[in-house]
Amino acid sequence: MTEASDARRGERNHNPCNLRYDPGIRWQGLDHPPADDHGLCRFVDDEHGLRAGARDIHVKWATHGWRTVSEIIDHYAPPNENDTGAYIAFVCRRLGVAADAPLDLGDPTVLGQFVTAIVTEEEGRDIYADALIARAVADALDLPAPA
Repeated sequence: MTEASDARRGERNHNPCNLRYDPGIRWQGLDHPPADDHGLCRFVDDEHGLRAGARDIHVKWATHGWRTVSEIIDHYAPPNENDTGAYIAFVCRRLGVAADAPLDLGDPTVLGQFVTAIVTEEEGRDIYADALIARAVADALDLPAPA
């Protein structure tokens, strides 16, 4: 982890995907208070925040039927808050896919790469160990923790 003075908001909140707080969603590991002064979730540790980010992305893919980077990011990072086109382009470059290519976010490797791309775009860097992201993704998918 970084020095506290160098940490970005998402890192300080243990919410590197910058999920907005919604009292109707009972995320595992929400901190007290559950949101910061900007309405973003606060988690007790990085693993819970990464798990929530992975779970949120997976639900958008599995439940809502949004299968492509473009469909997911259009909802995840709406144009009223983000340069959505640039966000989509960044995630596509990181994943090595076209914006309209269907993804298998039920695959923990692909979901982990997607989460890492989101973290990097949101925070401007990725300071999280691959093993931590893999554990968070496995937990989000209700899979056994990787060895």
